[in-house]
This record gives sequence, C-alpha cells and structure tokens, in this order.
Amino acid sequence: MTQNEKELERQKALKILKASNEMLMDARKNIMKQKKLTEEQKKEEINKIEKAIDENRAKGRNLLNADDEMIESVQYNMVNESEKLKYDEYLKKRGITDAQLRQKDMATQETVATVDKKDNIVKKQRRRKKTSTEDNGIVRVLNEEELMKQSMVKSDSDLYNSISLRQKENLSLLQKATDARKVNDNIDRQVSNDIEQEAEKEENRDIITYDFDFSSIPDYVQYDVIPLPSKGECYAHHIGRVPVAFLTAADENIIASPNMYRDGKVIDVILERKILDKRIKVDELCEGDRDAIVLWLRATGYGNNFPIIATHPDTGKRYNLDIDLSTIKFTNFGLKGDKEGHFTYKSENGDIIKFKYLSKKEDDKERKKMIEDKIKLSSYELVNYASKLQEIANDITNIKEDDKKDLNDCVADIKDIITENVKIDDDDVNVGYNEIITDQMKAYTISINGNVQREFIKNYIDNMRASDAYKYRQYVNNNKPGLDYKITINVPESDGGGSFDTFLDIDDTIFINI
Repeated sequence: MTQNEKELERQKALKILKASNEMLMDARKNIMKQKKLTEEQKKEEINKIEKAIDENRAKGRNLLNADDEMIESVQYNMVNESEKLKYDEYLKKRGITDAQLRQKDMATQETVATVDKKDNIVKKQRRRKKTSTEDNGIVRVLNEEELMKQSMVKSDSDLYNSISLRQKENLSLLQKATDARKVNDNIDRQVSNDIEQEAEKEENRDIITYDFDFSSIPDYVQYDVIPLPSKGECYAHHIGRVPVAFLTAADENIIASPNMYRDGKVIDVILERKILDKRIKVDELCEGDRDAIVLWLRATGYGNNFPIIATHPDTGKRYNLDIDLSTIKFTNFGLKGDKEGHFTYKSENGDIIKFKYLSKKEDDKERKKMIEDKIKLSSYELVNYASKLQEIANDITNIKEDDKKDLNDCVADIKDIITENVKIDDDDVNVGYNEIITDQMKAYTISINGNVQREFIKNYIDNMRASDAYKYRQYVNNNKPGLDYKITINVPESDGGGSFDTFLDIDDTIFINI
C-alpha cells in the first residue's frame, strides 16, 4: 500500500470517528431532555456515552495519531443526489419527515447535492477549462464496521462482546437454547417456503456437526437458524446453517441513513451486525449465500411482498407489481468441497483443475477490473479514430487552411479530454479487445494438477482448447450455489395476454424498497 493510500484510509477512519462522536453527543443531549428518566438513570446513561467518546478519542490518539482538534477538522464527503432521492422516497413511504426522524435519534444527516459542470467545446474555438474536482472515492478502513456498531447502535455492543465459540455443543443444549428464544413484537416472521424446506432436509446432518455456542446469544436477541444455498461447501469451516438475528428498530438507523449508501456498504454493515456466528466472514460469503441471508432479512423484516417494475421485452410497456419473495427457490447444488472449500473438475485429457466460487468482494473486484479495461479500450480506440480523422482531413486539399487548423484544434481537444480523464498505457490495450472470459476463469481457478503458480495457471487457461474451456466454464456456472431469480410475469388481457420472463435484481435498496 502506497503512502497516499494509507493517508486516505487514515482520513476515512477520522471521518468515522468524528461522525461517531457527533452522534454520541446528540444522544447525550436527548437523554438530558428525557422526562421519564430519573436523574440517576440519566447519569448512568451519560456515563456510558462519555466512556464511548473517550474510547473514540483514545483510538484517534493511539491508532491514527490524531488529537481532538484534528478529528473535528476533517470534512465529510458529499452524498450522491440519487441516494438522497431514495432516502426521501423511503421517508415518504413511512409517513415521516427528516425532522421527525432526527427527533427519534436516527442517524441521518442532511446532504447537499453537487452537480458537475462541463464547459462546451465550441466549433473553431477551444474553450474547455480545466478544473480540479474533489475525489469522491471511498476507501474503507478495516475497522469501520466495528466503529459503526459502537457509535450507531451502542446498545447492541453487549451482543457482540458476549458471542463466543465452543466446540462440540451437545444436542440438548442446542434444543434448550432454541426453545428459550422470545418473540415480543408483531413483525411478520413468515420465512420463505424454500428456506423452511431446506432447513428440514439439512437439520439432522447440520445440527450434529454445527458447534456454535447458542447459549452465548442473549435472551433479548430474536433470531433464527437458516440454511445456506452452498450448504457450507464453499468454505474451509463447512458451516451450512447460520444463526441470523431479525432486523430491529436500531438497524433502521443504518437503513435510513443516506451516508451508508454512498459507497455501497449498507448491506455489508447489516450482515456484519445480523450474522451471529462470527466465524462467518461477510467478505468471504459467496454471492448466493449472501443473497439468501439478505432476502431472508428483507422478508422477515418487511414482509414477503416486494415491488418491482417489469418491462415487456417486445412492447416495452412497464408494469408495476409485487412479487412474493417466498417463491424464490434455491438452485440445485450437489458439489462437495475439499477441506479448503475448493472443488475439483477433471478435463477430458485427465488434468485435475481445482476451482472456487468467488465471494461477493472478489466478484466485485473482477467486475470493476472488466469495466476499467473496457473504458481504457474504448478510450484508446477513440484516440485512434481522432488521429485517423486528422490524417484524412489533412489529405483533403480543398479545405481552407484556417478551417483545417480549427479542425486539428478540435481533434486535439478530443485527445486531451480522453487522456486527462483516462490513463492509457499501450500495455493495457495491446490486444485490442477485452479478455473477459479468460480473466474470469483465471480468477476462480486455484490450481492445475497441483500447480498453484498464477503465471502457470494464466498460460494454461490462455492455451486451453476452446471446447475444453467451454466445458470447464459450463461445469462451474451450472453448479454455482445460489437462488433462482427467474420470475414469470403474466400480461393483462387488455395488453394482449401471455407472459414473459424477467429476473429479480438485488441491490442496496432492497430494505427501503417497500
């Protein structure tokens, strides 16, 4: 990590500490206004808040080399306008205003929308002005989720401190702990039919081997144990069922906060809070398991009805309708992972290939790389086209010299705009096309005949026969654990009747799309 990247992480951590202290101080003010609390109760709660503030200050001094003044001086990033609109729509659906939300101690902040302005390039005159813009990139520090838990929902800290692991839990203790769970509210707890059926099929095998200490979960925490589409085969721990706490009012502090959406981490934070078995790392979850937990949280927190907009592929007409999340099924998954959570494929020529299913974090990294490669390739091609246009224009003899000069200036402007915004190296585009297919195969391939050297794997994949590579990809993709998002939409008779298929898309707005 470069020095600049380290400083960006440090600044991010400082911003989190500042936000944490601000929310704690707001909580302190609100406690002082509470008429139902006795002076002794107020004093006790304020002492807890003061202790949390002191801990944050100690972290700033010891871990970030920053005093109180330095923490207070950091500036927040602006929230994206689209996320602010989503936040406003969420409040509207719940029938509350931002002011009311603040009075309920929810962690929200006012956002200021920013709009980038670009100067036009006028024909025959170069008027583009170079302006420096603030870098809106977000760098996530390692302990951000922990800081969020300490600051936003302090009352849940006992849960995370109390969770421990104990090997070889006996069946009687598990049954006793399960029976002791208390449900005190009227939230719809209807779990999807598929999850219930999968739980029944896997119960005997997983209960015996699952060694999580359920007695470590406090009585006030309401939870259920849900199966994973991968059955735990994708991980070294092979945990196929995981205890997950229901969404609470405290979680809505995060769901309602627009700041949590600016870097696309709201689901990660929610999962970190709700998964009770801390051996399950959110970053290491394969996409299918992650989606299954998110869908369960959405269904048990806000009901199975989920509004979508489906577009008819032939007519283009859009339909607003609700789908039933309980109809989303697990895909069939029957592979058995080795002790590392890797799988084996044997090619037709007898080569033994070890592969894994990528986590959401790894998949996002590959997707980001593909997008960046496509941008670089498109930019490279645009610069080449501009150069060819310039050459052709120079070959035309009946163009006035002044017009030819203006044309060359316009082409120069195009090249400047591209090269200033996209760093292009010849090495990045030396092949002239994207290597999407082979890049994906290299990412999930672990070893070839026991050889784990990345350069060897790269060369092997690049030189596979097309038929062998296709069969390998099909084997990996067709056996991938996950959910079947295919949905059939019935078209009204007034629009001609019939039906068409579409797919459910899961994103950060799943908890506010109600």
